[in-house]
Amino acid sequence: MNRFIYFGKQRRQQGVSLFAAMIFLIALSLLAIVSVRGVIMQERMGGNTQDWNVAFQSAEAALRDAEAELQSATSRINGEEKFAAYPNCIAGRCLPSTTGDSVWRQLGASSNTDWLGKTSSSSASDTAVAASVKYGAFTSVLPLVSPGSVALTQPRYFIENLGVVGSSSLTVSGYGSPAPTYYGYRITAIGFGLIKNDDGSPASKVVLQSVYQR
Repeated sequence: MNRFIYFGKQRRQQGVSLFAAMIFLIALSLLAIVSVRGVIMQERMGGNTQDWNVAFQSAEAALRDAEAELQSATSRINGEEKFAAYPNCIAGRCLPSTTGDSVWRQLGASSNTDWLGKTSSSSASDTAVAASVKYGAFTSVLPLVSPGSVALTQPRYFIENLGVVGSSSLTVSGYGSPAPTYYGYRITAIGFGLIKNDDGSPASKVVLQSVYQR
């Protein structure tokens, strides 16, 4: 039996296919990482937007609550003597600032009194001396609740007495009696979101204002 032995030149394996496959896998991994990071970023943006909306709606609710208090003409609102200059506002009743710096700006920067009604010595209640009051403190409405299990920080507001905005020296045509006197009130409300910072404070805060005439 004849045997034929071929002594051909052996070709070395270059590994080009393996190198190309590794590059392809690395590219796919990078694309997957970028995609995951994009999804995470979109989720965070969506969560922040939703949290801001919660804070906005909360601040709006506080505005309506303050307007309801003004509309009811409670004894705590009637009379300019029931309002005091910041930081000695009486349970959310403040006089406009005379220093050129808005009350709500002072309220946020002050080390003695903040939006939550705390003082340097003790925690001021909603019926004591505090620059702002909690939602429903004087209208008996139910506290706001969050859609989930996270506790919602209740919104707060304060009311500034802008003084007389209507003249009582005029007479009503056909009646001969003085025209009614109207007072202007500026309401500043703050709402809080559900997301908390590391120190437990709300991450989202929205401040809204309205002017009410009565």
